[in-house]
Amino acid sequence: MKITEKVFESFKWIDIENPIKEDLEKITKDHGLNYYLIKDSLEKGHLPKYEKTYKIDFFIFRAYTSDIKLHIDEVGEMSNKIAFFIFEDKLITIHRAHFNFLNIHEEKHIKINELFLRIVKLMLDTFQKPTIDLSNKISEIERTIFLKDHRKVLLEELYFIKSQSRILKKVLHITQSVMEQSVDNFRSSYQYQDIKDELLKPTYLQ
Repeated sequence: MKITEKVFESFKWIDIENPIKEDLEKITKDHGLNYYLIKDSLEKGHLPKYEKTYKIDFFIFRAYTSDIKLHIDEVGEMSNKIAFFIFEDKLITIHRAHFNFLNIHEEKHIKINELFLRIVKLMLDTFQKPTIDLSNKISEIERTIFLKDHRKVLLEELYFIKSQSRILKKVLHITQSVMEQSVDNFRSSYQYQDIKDELLKPTYLQ
C-alpha cells in the first residue's frame, strides 16, 4: 500500500494506492471511513456510484486502462476505478491501479470540489480515444463482412469489439447519471459543466 499526502490551503488530499484486504481496517480507523464503502471501492468490476452519508460524499468512477486489441468483454478488464471520500476538509482517493494523471500539480488555493472534479475529468478523458477507435473498428469489420468475407476470426473480433463498445457506453451513461445525482455544491462548479458537456459529445453517444 502506498499513501501520498498533499496539503492545500483549505483541505488535505490523501491518495491510497493498491491497498490489500488486510489494510482495510487500518484505513477505516485512521481516516474515519465506513468499512463497507471501502470494500465497495476495492470490489472488482464495481460500476460508478454516488452515496452521501452524514459527513462524507462517496463516489466511484472508472478510467479506461486497457487496449481495444485485446479479446476482453468485462468492465473490470477494460477499466479501473478510483473511489473518492470527500469530507469538508479532506479528500481521500483509494484505488488498486496506478494512474499517471494523479501526479497533478494544482495551486494551493484550489478548492476540494474543484480538485475532485478535475480528477473526474481526467478519468473521463481516458475514454475518448478508445471510444473513437472502437467505433472505427466496428465500421471497418462490418464493411469487410458486407463484402462477403465471413471468416470466423472476423466475426469473433467483431463480437469482442462490439462488446467493448457497449460496455464503455454503459460506464459513461452511468457516470452521467452519478454526476446528476451529486449534490449542489458539486453541480455549481464550472468543471461540473465541462464534464456534463464532455459526456454529451457525439463521440460518446454513437
